[in-house]
Amino acid sequence: MVVVISIDDLPDGAASIRLPSGEIFQIDTTLNLLELSVSQKDIDEAGELVLVALNKENIPIGSYLIDLSDDAWQSGTSNGRMRFGSMHIWVVAGVLVIGGVITTMFILLRKKKR
Repeated sequence: MVVVISIDDLPDGAASIRLPSGEIFQIDTTLNLLELSVSQKDIDEAGELVLVALNKENIPIGSYLIDLSDDAWQSGTSNGRMRFGSMHIWVVAGVLVIGGVITTMFILLRKKKR
């Protein structure tokens, strides 16, 4: 199966796309569209394909969910849904939790020294 996505839908800094199988496709920024050959093993039980956008260092910078289920095609509502913002929310939440843990440990250690 060939899936075509618009390069403009990817986050800034995306240099490649990783499939669930681990295969990585480099992005040609001179083109507007990216054609990906995917196999059935890349599509989950719900009929969804999750692509991970990677930067030049192959660090994930977002994901792209494409609904390939029969229901979506029959209803004409099959669209890729962007989830790049949710990744940023998780990163910020993680930083806040880690900061809270460090602050708590610092306060507890200072109280023990008194």
